[in-house]
Amino acid sequence: MPAISRKRKSRARSGSKPYERHPHSSSPALSDEQNGDECPPSPILDTADKPGFPTYTQYKRIEMAYLQSLSPRKRDKALISQCMFDKIWDVLHQPDACTIGTPQFRFWVRKMFTLSTPNTEDDSEVPVVILHENRPSPFRSSCMNSSVTATKNANHGGRDKTCAIIRQHYSWVPKELTAQFVKACPTCTFKRS
Repeated sequence: MPAISRKRKSRARSGSKPYERHPHSSSPALSDEQNGDECPPSPILDTADKPGFPTYTQYKRIEMAYLQSLSPRKRDKALISQCMFDKIWDVLHQPDACTIGTPQFRFWVRKMFTLSTPNTEDDSEVPVVILHENRPSPFRSSCMNSSVTATKNANHGGRDKTCAIIRQHYSWVPKELTAQFVKACPTCTFKRS
């Protein structure tokens, strides 16, 4: 068995997650809401160094409006919160565990997500990532960074170019959320007019 395969197996068995928990923010209005789950609120990102993009507060308003426009049954899985990510991670790492979520939730996780490590040539430690349709799925607190990066890479070219770039790199980012982000972007609005 090659050395890389053994490393991947040992990492897959370890319980560590490839992220750090973020400190709680003081604003409950900007937290990841999950029915009955105690989720830590999302951190408030500093967007002062990103002129020409919507602020974090504007983005959270867009996100909340998007979630409120969905039916209650679809809200929980529309964006992956930190708590949902933790549960998905646990289900994929403990396939035989019957205490994580409901049977329907475990079936949904196994059907929609996989674990994978990117193929690298060197022996550096590469984190295991959760994939949907062979692309990473950003969780709710990192969707803004994904949108900012994609809008910048699209040269503020509008909704379709930004959505195409997001689809190349990520999965599970709603097109409507991206459209509203682009609509709120002052640079995109200026270039459009």
